[in-house]
Amino acid sequence: MCWSSVADRFIVIDEADIFLIDERLIYVETVDTDKRRKWMSCACSQTSLFLSTDEWGSKIMQFRLLPSITFTKEWKPPLVCTENERIDGIACRGDMCALLIMNGKEKSLRIELRTCASFKRIWLRLIDGIFDSNFILIQAHLADEWLVADCENRCLLHITKDGKLKMTIKYHDIPYRIKLFGPDMIVVSTQKGINFHKI
Repeated sequence: MCWSSVADRFIVIDEADIFLIDERLIYVETVDTDKRRKWMSCACSQTSLFLSTDEWGSKIMQFRLLPSITFTKEWKPPLVCTENERIDGIACRGDMCALLIMNGKEKSLRIELRTCASFKRIWLRLIDGIFDSNFILIQAHLADEWLVADCENRCLLHITKDGKLKMTIKYHDIPYRIKLFGPDMIVVSTQKGINFHKI
């Protein structure tokens, strides 16, 4: 799920569908797409919706947001990842896009910052000792930093805008998913429920 301030809608994906939902949860619209694709993650820039496919050798499908959601481009391996890799997460901020990429052969995970226009890599950071994770963009104080939920080691990793590990925050339970919830709050889903934290 992601929010598009341009479309003024939540964008929710399941395995094969894309739904647009207004913020009052009154209006739901299904976007017409190729039903043969299985979606893994989504994110919005100011002009585009990006969806990663749930497969080894993931692709990123780019859609124009306005005036209606329309397919514009497909980004394929080896540009976005290799055939042994899957894009588990996407997050956008301004004209930058971060990808969380899992390598099934090497059992490794990395985060890459790329440009939205060409997917040119700016930096990458290997996430040591993690193979199952999720991440979000933290926009506190215009810092454009990242928070990675480390499911295997029960912690949150705070990564700076230039890809360096700022700190490791131990978490009391296994953090499965993490999302921004408004401008200054994160929500972390765990095995036992959900937790809200002010940032």
